[in-house]
Amino acid sequence: MAVLLMVLPTLVLLMFCLGLGLAPADFLRLVRRPRAIGVGLGCQVLGLPCLAAAIASLLQLPPVEAVGLVLIACCPSGATSNTFTMLARGDVALAVTMTAFSSVLSLVTIPLAVGWALGHHLDTAVAIQLPAGKLMAQYAVTVLLPMLLGMALRGASPARAGGLYRGLKRVSLPLLMLMILVFAWDQRRTLGGRAADLGLATVALVLAGMALGALAARLARLQPAERRAVVIEVGLQNAAQAIAIGVSPFLLNDPRFAVPAVIYAVVMNLAMLGYLLILRRCTPHDERPTGRPTPAL
Repeated sequence: MAVLLMVLPTLVLLMFCLGLGLAPADFLRLVRRPRAIGVGLGCQVLGLPCLAAAIASLLQLPPVEAVGLVLIACCPSGATSNTFTMLARGDVALAVTMTAFSSVLSLVTIPLAVGWALGHHLDTAVAIQLPAGKLMAQYAVTVLLPMLLGMALRGASPARAGGLYRGLKRVSLPLLMLMILVFAWDQRRTLGGRAADLGLATVALVLAGMALGALAARLARLQPAERRAVVIEVGLQNAAQAIAIGVSPFLLNDPRFAVPAVIYAVVMNLAMLGYLLILRRCTPHDERPTGRPTPAL
């Protein structure tokens, strides 16, 4: 019950905060930088869910966990990916744009991909209860509407929206961590019994996503800063949103779907820290990652 009481307010707060940080200019960058954004979004929106489905099949995950892994892969990136991009001296503007577009596209990709996963991994009776249309409508209300309200407030009153955005960013991370801890405690028996298998699956998903982003960015001949942004954005998805969607009584309404996301939340941060260490050793001095966030130019 404690998880359910936290899920909807947390999800709405996340999306409202994301909207406060977005402006029409973020979406107009697609016109100016179609190749970099197209490569990144192609890997993130199309490639990553396919990788998740393949990993779930290869490791023979139980049906509910397989759906949960696909759910993680379909979630957009978030503020954490933008922060890691900044620390890696990547292209922050590209990262923000990918976050914006992936958040909007997830309104379609999550219902469709998760609907497919439900029908593929679970029996017909379960899948029928969550048709893509219903899930899309509920997701639009709990995700799209708060995000649009945040963008509208920023457009109407930039100064007020900026102050509110900074305040919400301070409380959003502690709130997310609290939600994850409460969920982990609530599902401690399941987590304890499945930690090894899900750990392997989530490690495979993160590393495969980063490798896909690196390969695609190199083949597209993107600049080093752009490549780092693509690698991080494809490799790091919004685990908290996956937890919220899995637990929410208005969406999937089953905590078991969210269990993979809890382990993924730990794995992805460790993987990104390792990536920063590798960059520090392997890149020229003036392109090395920083120890703390620096203002984006």
